[in-house]
Amino acid sequence: MNFEPDEEQREILQALGSLLEGHAGPARAIALSEQGGYDFALDAALAESGFDAAMDPETGAGALEATLIVEAVARAGGVTSLASSALVARGVVGRALPGPVALGSGDPMMPVRFGAHARTALWRDADAVRLVALEDGDAEAVPSSFGYPMGRIGRKALEKGELMPPGSAARLRRWWRLAVAAEMVGTMAA
Repeated sequence: MNFEPDEEQREILQALGSLLEGHAGPARAIALSEQGGYDFALDAALAESGFDAAMDPETGAGALEATLIVEAVARAGGVTSLASSALVARGVVGRALPGPVALGSGDPMMPVRFGAHARTALWRDADAVRLVALEDGDAEAVPSSFGYPMGRIGRKALEKGELMPPGSAARLRRWWRLAVAAEMVGTMAA
């Protein structure tokens, strides 16, 4: 089994590396962390270049390429919900969702990554996922030294979401684990 990226994957990662040199890095991540902010500029650059759509059937890429992209963004210190939008959302819902995308489960009083900035939340309820379009005022920022902006999404906002079919919770868990693993590998490599 060959674990080296193929030529197309190397080209994707090379182009992504060039983009990340100008839009990410430790200094930028630290500055954003001190401000409790989210990197909307990086999100826009990734979308404009098509990196957020690696799992879309039209791109010819897939889950492996999207995972490699998530890993590279984490390695560069990107403060973006790309893992949630490029991997988890597409794996669970099958399409792009307005970002940033926050992921959560259980008690809504628990802060979640990107919760205060999210436009969409995927919330695991027992055996199903609730897809929630968030509006201004649906979440509050939570001070954190975690390195990513945190927020708490209100119960009322979560209740208005669309309940996905049974079994979607298991899909969310699988894709979420993959996304976190890719981010961890990238962060540890840095």
